[in-house]
Amino acid sequence: MDFSLGIPKEYSTMVVIPSIVKSREDIKKIFEKLEVYYLANKSENIYFTLLRRSCTWNKRKRRCRFRNSKYSKL
Repeated sequence: MDFSLGIPKEYSTMVVIPSIVKSREDIKKIFEKLEVYYLANKSENIYFTLLRRSCTWNKRKRRCRFRNSKYSKL
C-alpha cells in the first residue's frame, strides 16, 4: 500500500494516544503534543484522539491510585 499521496477514505485511520493524567499541567502538555502530532500529519482521513486515565500519585507506595478526574470537564 502506498499512502504517499494521502490516505484514501476507505483507509481512514484513528491514532490513539494513551496517557495518564495526574494534574492540569499534564493535560496542557498532552494537548501541546497532540497539536504537534496533528500539525505534522495534516492529511485527510487521519484523526487523533486521547485515551486517558487519571490517577493520584502515592509517593509512599510509588504508584498511582486511579480515579475519575476532576479535570474531565475542562
